Amino acid sequence: MTYQNYTIGDDIVQIALDKPEGLADAVARPTNVYLLLGDACALINTGHSSQVQSLLAAIREAGITPAQIERVLYTSWDVEALGGASYFPQADHFVLSPDMIQPSGLEKIVARKRGDFLKLARQIERHLGNHGKVDEADAAALDESSEVDADDAYAAAEAFAAWYYPPAAEVFRCIPLRDGQFVRAGNYEFEVMATPGPTAGSMALYEEKHAFLFSGNFALVGMPEEVSEVQGYLISLERMMKRKVEQIFPTYGLPQGRGNWALGGALRFMNNFLTSAPQALVKTPTVLEFIELDLGYRPDDLVELVFSYRKYRALFEELVRTHQIAAEGEGMERRYGTDVDDPRASIRR
Repeated sequence: MTYQNYTIGDDIVQIALDKPEGLADAVARPTNVYLLLGDACALINTGHSSQVQSLLAAIREAGITPAQIERVLYTSWDVEALGGASYFPQADHFVLSPDMIQPSGLEKIVARKRGDFLKLARQIERHLGNHGKVDEADAAALDESSEVDADDAYAAAEAFAAWYYPPAAEVFRCIPLRDGQFVRAGNYEFEVMATPGPTAGSMALYEEKHAFLFSGNFALVGMPEEVSEVQGYLISLERMMKRKVEQIFPTYGLPQGRGNWALGGALRFMNNFLTSAPQALVKTPTVLEFIELDLGYRPDDLVELVFSYRKYRALFEELVRTHQIAAEGEGMERRYGTDVDDPRASIRR
């Protein structure tokens, strides 16, 4: 894998870490890690465990050694944020923990995510009657030595899960942060902002003097790849917009100037989608049927289906919660729309 370093000002380096080829679109995008130079060098996130060697090389290219990293701040508990934590044993590691309890059981968190992914993959695979296929390149990109049957969609999903959610350290020494605290990294002092919505444990880091915002997993352009809590996602965008933001540094995509404008665009996109989505649900599709209708075809990649399914399910359930559409059924058979045959549908609208 490769990386690209982009120097921003005198003391921030954006390190864009590439992924293996052949991955599902939802996880194929490069991951941004930010190196903050100064008297006490720091990182914001460490990328996925598969990107560690690229990260270490990028740090050296920036003119320092990995041993000089004194602090690491994580904008989420995702595997693409915490994956390289063990390679910086000398550093202090900071994570969002509202109850201020040191959450040392990192493997339990990763194992739960791995299990949830595989459970949903099995449900989708069974629902489709095992007709979904996965591209051989997906399996080859993850592990050339893995004996994966390319005709078995679930086996390929298992191979992906083993790669994407690898076993983590049982003990993760970290310093818990909560909303409203301040923490110093590099030459900057950041306000911690709890920003639920993209994934559990998300936080943004705001620096008032320069109006910098390290926004984590929020999508600044187009549809997010992952949304776990829609109401929290919208509220978090609104809350970040209340700060004066000149420059945004996201985990995915390019840094954005005109920060408040970019946040406003992201919020408008989400609100417009939620407003217009009911019009596309007149025929009361299931989530999988909607994905196929939206794309014009059914994705062959079971991994892609898992990420798409849980994102759209969260969005549709928010529409149900706000009474914009009705829903009936459970699991894969649950249907969403404006004319669901449900005696409660009229009061939900």
